Amino acid sequence: LDLQKQNKTTEELRRELSLIYKHEFSYKSIKNKLSRLSGVKKEDKDIEEASKVSLIKRIKLLEAERKRQKSLVLTLCEYFDQSLINFKITGVKQPKITKGKNNLEFCSLWSDWHSHSVINPDMTQGLGNYNFDIFKKRFYRLIERTIKLREEDKESHSLNKLVIFVLGDLVEGEKIYPTQAYFTSASGTDQVIETSNLFIDGIKTLAQYFPEIDIFAVRGNHGAPGGRHGNFHPNTNFDYLLLYIVGTILKNSDLKHVKLYLTQSPMMLIKKSSFIFCIEHGNAVNSNFMGIPFYGVVRRKLKLLDLYKQHINYTMIGHFHNSSDLSSGSILINGSVPGGSELSINSMGESALPMQKSFYFSDKHGINRMTDIFLEDFKQIKPDEKGILTPYTIF
Repeated sequence: LDLQKQNKTTEELRRELSLIYKHEFSYKSIKNKLSRLSGVKKEDKDIEEASKVSLIKRIKLLEAERKRQKSLVLTLCEYFDQSLINFKITGVKQPKITKGKNNLEFCSLWSDWHSHSVINPDMTQGLGNYNFDIFKKRFYRLIERTIKLREEDKESHSLNKLVIFVLGDLVEGEKIYPTQAYFTSASGTDQVIETSNLFIDGIKTLAQYFPEIDIFAVRGNHGAPGGRHGNFHPNTNFDYLLLYIVGTILKNSDLKHVKLYLTQSPMMLIKKSSFIFCIEHGNAVNSNFMGIPFYGVVRRKLKLLDLYKQHINYTMIGHFHNSSDLSSGSILINGSVPGGSELSINSMGESALPMQKSFYFSDKHGINRMTDIFLEDFKQIKPDEKGILTPYTIF
């Protein structure tokens, strides 16, 4: 007991007692004796204390990592707030309101641009072809045709307000699937910068024709680094960052008739007149079906009705790269800008034309005059002088 009071470890006690009594005591015998005398051994306390310290350190490390991931996108957003505060769009005047026979709104779905995706025609039988230059060409065609439709119909339907529903996957992203690096032309950062510049330029052009523009936006799955397996905060997303940059520039610009509403949630509910719209990217639809999972999409809407405990008139999604409308037009699925890809052509046997969906909206009657704006003309592959229709190398 006297030796124990000196705060010696069990091994130190064993050695000293062995010398005193000239007998080699075992570690176990000393340990058992101490247990009977004091109930708790010193090293047990040491182990317990060390475990507590280790656990506290681990908790602190996990908390720091959680805060780091959570604040990463916020830190970037704060950086862009400061760096873009002096970036202004000037020289664009709000156009005058047109008084037509009807008072409809022009609505457009923007999604699945995959701006820096690369589709090689040699690898897709000549059916697919895409890169950033082709994306820019198709994007400006979307802008031009939107303006053309407005100018053609404004005397009849006014179309003073443009509503853009952004449904995600504006960029191609990084590490969504194993071989993606071979089919992407830029880093995630460069994708965000170049695509946001294009987005702003398109809005600047549209703002010269529409007296009012509302943009409602959600993120897509391709914006998340590493996709569903990435160990990142949900808002560490290239789509979210791109849209935040666009929103910051618009907020500090002279385009006071343009507003962007960006959510941190994967979906957004919007009430327009007596109609409720739900927008999301579409990757939450559960299905193993290749192509548009019709039953999965309908089931998803039914679940949302129960989730929100109210009727949802229109659900709008992207993700599946095929334009469609289901349930008598209450579910709208947007097309894509790339069109046929290596996956859709070679694995699924599909190649939809590049398109983005648009429609007019009436406060009384809801959606009408639904239109697919085609961004590329259909081109039928033809045989060459050898009678071969698809790309090849001759040896």
